[in-house]
Amino acid sequence: MLRGLQQKIGLEVKENVSLKNLTTMRLGGNTRYLVVVHDVHELLATAEAVIELKVKFFILGGGSNIIVSDSGFDGVTIKNEAGEVSIEGNEAVIDSGIKLPVLIRKLAELDFGGLEFLSGIPGTLGGAVINNAGAFGDNISNHLKSVTILDREGEVRIVLKDDLSFKYRSSLFKKISKPEKRGVILRVRLILRKGAREEIARKISNYLRLREKNQPKGLSCGSFFKNPKVDLMEKDWEELAKEGRIPAGYLLEQIGVKGRVEGGIFVSAKHANWIMNKGKGKAEEVRILAESLKAEVDRRFGIQLEEEVEYIGFNGKAT
Repeated sequence: MLRGLQQKIGLEVKENVSLKNLTTMRLGGNTRYLVVVHDVHELLATAEAVIELKVKFFILGGGSNIIVSDSGFDGVTIKNEAGEVSIEGNEAVIDSGIKLPVLIRKLAELDFGGLEFLSGIPGTLGGAVINNAGAFGDNISNHLKSVTILDREGEVRIVLKDDLSFKYRSSLFKKISKPEKRGVILRVRLILRKGAREEIARKISNYLRLREKNQPKGLSCGSFFKNPKVDLMEKDWEELAKEGRIPAGYLLEQIGVKGRVEGGIFVSAKHANWIMNKGKGKAEEVRILAESLKAEVDRRFGIQLEEEVEYIGFNGKAT
């Protein structure tokens, strides 16, 4: 398979490469094969090849929203570093592998804004679309017009926003559990807002300052659980609720999980929805800790928490 893949794509294919340092949580095992792509043409060629070869694969962006199994991933990891930006009027066509901080800075230099609320998020644009990334009351889907994808049948096509089933921290892509069945986001078309560079820079600074104040520092995936939708509100929750959702961090704080430890993994003492790695933690310890937190919230409140993060290479439940 290695020789066949290299011949098809004309790029270096590395074997048995650790994914640990390619994720913000800094844990997980090796991938069987790793291909790094630097532009959308290499991304397309590699994705077409693995689809044709019918091998398991996933697209790795910033590694900020995934937990890779300690046993690794027995397939092809495509590290997406495609990052070209083209402006067309008040729209931008952008490669999916660009990192969000780089994208926001590039747009600001061209006097375009609208994505400042994503400042400080370390992921890529493709990952942001899959997860409908958001903060401060806004979501990436509010600024999206369409995406160009390679679908799982190997066809390149444009999909409009309305056909992507965007919801809170979810999209049509996220609903498909196996990454190789989702297709591959190649490019994203965004609708931008023209503005003064100084005003855009001020907004970026404000959002970064808010993140600095409220978010823990260290090895993590950011917010671990989604804020759950609640049909029956307790009186104390009414001021906390936004669009019928209660902060997962509040629920976790009520059951006293701050500082809880599982091996080398712990819950931040600053934010109860922040699961962090001391440095030598294991992916299985993350799963065990997450499952225990979910079970306690369910027992206490009858609410089932759902992860924002995605587990890669795991089989079955945590043990």
